[in-house]
Amino acid sequence: MKTKHNLFLLSVRRWTRLASVFCTGLISLVTLNLIAGDQVPWKAEWVGHVISEVPTADGGFDRVFLSVGKGTHIGKGSQLLKIHVTFEVTAEALVVHIAGTATVTAANGDLIFATFEGEEIVPHGAPPPYKFTVDWKITGGTGRFAGASGSGISTGLDTLEESVYGEEGTISSVGSNKK
Repeated sequence: MKTKHNLFLLSVRRWTRLASVFCTGLISLVTLNLIAGDQVPWKAEWVGHVISEVPTADGGFDRVFLSVGKGTHIGKGSQLLKIHVTFEVTAEALVVHIAGTATVTAANGDLIFATFEGEEIVPHGAPPPYKFTVDWKITGGTGRFAGASGSGISTGLDTLEESVYGEEGTISSVGSNKK
């Protein structure tokens, strides 16, 4: 004979199982939305100029560089680069080592943060422009780029007056999952 107490326990067990199944399904959906498969192509074109340069104790210098351009997912935007530059002389060229941080401002004011490093090769006696290559990694952002990740490569030419460069890679934003 079933008592009220036994029916209550049976009901609690059913609700516990149902809640467990619901939570498992919810966790699966959230995980699918955050998978690296959310990576989408990133492309941007920039033109930039040095706005400040300060010598450093290691024989290099710190530069602040401002670029304007446009790209996928940002429209027209700007890029503020804080760059540490060091030099290495080889038999064939001066190798300029570049490392720093970037803040990209999208047309709507949302930000993307990144780190980068690479090099520019300056062959002895060769006039500009000089080719450079930089690997970058997105470390976060604000607005729709909050929690963004991604990586890619920048290649360009440095005339010593300005740099013209393009970026290609991927970006994934937690904010883009919000509909």
